[in-house]
Amino acid sequence: MIEGWSADYALEAVVAENGTVEKVNIISGNPVLTRPASDALKHWKFTPVVVDGKPAKALAPININFKL
Repeated sequence: MIEGWSADYALEAVVAENGTVEKVNIISGNPVLTRPASDALKHWKFTPVVVDGKPAKALAPININFKL
């Protein structure tokens, strides 16, 4: 990697009813770091969306910017 290098990534997380990430969709970004960005996002924990008083599956748009 080169000092001063940066890249923006647009991802979409499918968040389960318990707040864990079930799946990651890569929307855009340099292929060099799409896998690490996706792998990192799978470890995130979200507060579940509540619909009619019950936790529900949801899509969460995520933007990540890597800077070196």
